[in-house]
Amino acid sequence: MLTSEDLYESTHWRELDMRDKIDTRLQASFTLATALIGAISFLVSNVDTGHAFHTLDYVFFALLLVTFALLALSGAFFFRSSAGLFFQKDAYKTLPASLELVEYEKQWDDLIVKYPQETAGKTSDGEVKKLLVKYYLNSQKTNAGINDQRAKNIARINKLIFVEAILTVVVFGLFYFGGLNKTNFEKPQDIRITAPVDIRSMPPVVQDRYVFWCPPTGYVHAPTPTHKKH
Repeated sequence: MLTSEDLYESTHWRELDMRDKIDTRLQASFTLATALIGAISFLVSNVDTGHAFHTLDYVFFALLLVTFALLALSGAFFFRSSAGLFFQKDAYKTLPASLELVEYEKQWDDLIVKYPQETAGKTSDGEVKKLLVKYYLNSQKTNAGINDQRAKNIARINKLIFVEAILTVVVFGLFYFGGLNKTNFEKPQDIRITAPVDIRSMPPVVQDRYVFWCPPTGYVHAPTPTHKKH
């Protein structure tokens, strides 16, 4: 049969289990935000600012600024859901250590022996269970409040990331089809001569000294001319 003590204990561990699930969701959101930051960094490093701007260029930079602002807002919510917990007065609460419970039980044993009339009907074991129930209730209230706040922040982060992803797609379209990609422009190449060219130092061109001439085949066996004698 489920007792009230069992119920309080189950709610306590449920909130701690919820803490681990929230940490996992937070890491997934952080991964998506990091991917968007990488995409935006690529755009910023490859955008061409040397050409004459037109309307699409101003739209590109305006959407880029809005995306940066939303990323900064997402970072603020992420900080409040992770590192911001270290600066809060009420952090996650857990149960006391076993050594503390043993000491508490020993104190009650001494009180029962020393003051039997004042502690009539009380046992050290029962008082330890009451202490645990008190810890269950306090920790469950604090942990549930922290989990609810962190879950709300993660929901806000995911909504912002969805809007940022849409803006990033639009910005990429303007980047590639609006003529902002500096890799598409031909860069002038400068050719510099660091030293004068000395023509005298170049090796001379030596022509062949021997030219072979072959007479036409039709005149190879031509008769030699004869002279008439007078």
